[in-house]
Amino acid sequence: MASKHSRCVAFVSMLLLLLDGGSALSDNGRASLAQTLRGVDLEQRRERLRSLQLVDVVSSPSGASSNTDEESIEANRASFPRGGSILEKNRFEGVSDYLYEGDINLTEEQLAALESKLNNGTSRQKRQASKVASLWANKKVFYYFDISLGDPMKALVKKTLAYLAARTCLTFVENATATNRIRVFPGSGCYSNIGMIGGEQDLSLADGCNTPAGCGAVLTAAATWKSKKVVLGNATNPDLRDTYAMCNDWIKAPAGKKVQVQMTVMKGVMCLNGCWTHGIEFKTLANKLMTNPRSCCDEHLKKVITSTINPTPVITYNVYQQSEITYLYKYI
Repeated sequence: MASKHSRCVAFVSMLLLLLDGGSALSDNGRASLAQTLRGVDLEQRRERLRSLQLVDVVSSPSGASSNTDEESIEANRASFPRGGSILEKNRFEGVSDYLYEGDINLTEEQLAALESKLNNGTSRQKRQASKVASLWANKKVFYYFDISLGDPMKALVKKTLAYLAARTCLTFVENATATNRIRVFPGSGCYSNIGMIGGEQDLSLADGCNTPAGCGAVLTAAATWKSKKVVLGNATNPDLRDTYAMCNDWIKAPAGKKVQVQMTVMKGVMCLNGCWTHGIEFKTLANKLMTNPRSCCDEHLKKVITSTINPTPVITYNVYQQSEITYLYKYI
């Protein structure tokens, strides 16, 4: 039997789900969803997803709503399009209540399968929708750009797909007439289907779906120090945010050389155990799955670290107000 505390948590979570609706769905958001959901009754979809969350809360007493309230959304308004997160963007646009986990557009079959599993008492796992999704044939993904998508976003998509293709078994082919294809368009919010659904499916990339300006770069190291400054967060928001703003870069050295890094400047960074509010993580350990030491205190400044991997990932993150971190990099 669930404890009294667990039942209380579940009840409070259910109330939060019932009372929280995020921002109202805008006309642009409604039009964007109508294009993507294609004939699905939007309000019916919203209620089914809400019921799915309620069932999940009851079956998992420790679960709680991940939705933010209107004050949190409004506080993050100034961070778009630079900053915040995909889920915050979708809540701000008012589309998150119509998407599974805030950013996934489920097919009717996928939604029905999840409803059946939860109604039969199976606890939901994160991104469980992937278990009822079809894979792309021959590991080849076809896509094309809607005429309304701007050139900067097109360039970013191509760069991202090239990065994925070089590191996975997938290939990406731009083809607007392929039988199964993805339409990349500037909808209201950041969302997509999961897997291949057959025919044309949508990937919505609005302003703010990309990483903060200057992030996601491949930095080429030289024999002398180069610098990178990363500013993240929202100085006008006095509250701790629900999600992190993050910047991921990669430092590349010539073959046979090693990357060296050091943090030199911190502003607005709190020195806390675990560096959980702000900081930087240089992924220098050979085991890429391990969390590397994070830096957020004065004692971490100007400490030179030699990486064992090339390229070396650098993760800068922020969950509270605004922070500025500058680091240097070179090869030896």
